[in-house]
Amino acid sequence: MDLLKTIARFIVGFLFSVSLTLLLSIFLASVLTNYGNIKPIFATIYSNAIMRQLGAQRIEELYNSATLYCREKETVAIPYGDENITLNCNEITNTNSTYMVSVIVEKIFNTLYYKDYGCEFLTCIQKISSLEDAVVVFSSTSHRFFESIIFVMLFVTILISVALFFLIENWEGRFKSFGMEFFFIGLLYFLTPYLESIVFDKLPPEAPITKDAFDAIFNSVSSVFLIFFIIGAIFIGIWLFIKFSKKKPTSK
Repeated sequence: MDLLKTIARFIVGFLFSVSLTLLLSIFLASVLTNYGNIKPIFATIYSNAIMRQLGAQRIEELYNSATLYCREKETVAIPYGDENITLNCNEITNTNSTYMVSVIVEKIFNTLYYKDYGCEFLTCIQKISSLEDAVVVFSSTSHRFFESIIFVMLFVTILISVALFFLIENWEGRFKSFGMEFFFIGLLYFLTPYLESIVFDKLPPEAPITKDAFDAIFNSVSSVFLIFFIIGAIFIGIWLFIKFSKKKPTSK
């Protein structure tokens, strides 16, 4: 019986570690696909693409034509690829060509991010056959998917943790087991700034991500690691208190 309990504790403990890892991975994917985090990355990619495709001179000409057209109209259509991007004249009046590009990029991003892809996320990614199809990975469709399964994964993790709680027969072992699990994951909080610095410094200057977007992503993740670290430290502290406060048997 004791052997079976030991095996069960090992299996459930392993499942608990896996579920926590999956939970954190899903959370990271949810953070990355958040509108505010993915937009700066997208904006950099498409701004560079527009500059390469049209060139600064052509963009300046388009801006001058648009502002001239806006003297009599409320909207203006800017050609981009096979489509036209419709801008409200009040969005670009008294600005400059660079700002006009940022407005165009935002409209393209909003269109792609909130687009109805006509399928659920898991079905959509199975149909990816081109770079254009892959946009769904960074859309609201994918963000909603990750947000929805976070709660499912959280529920699964709680169930496994309850099973592990009852398989460990004393409070000392429970605080030790859960404390160690949370504590070692939480240690990543102290490594996050170094990892962010190393990764960002290794990126080429033309990389499609800004420092602000990078900080937003890493700050969201590191705050979760901090919570894990605090909980783990508290549990380990309680475990050590129980362990050393036990009365030692007196020798006769």
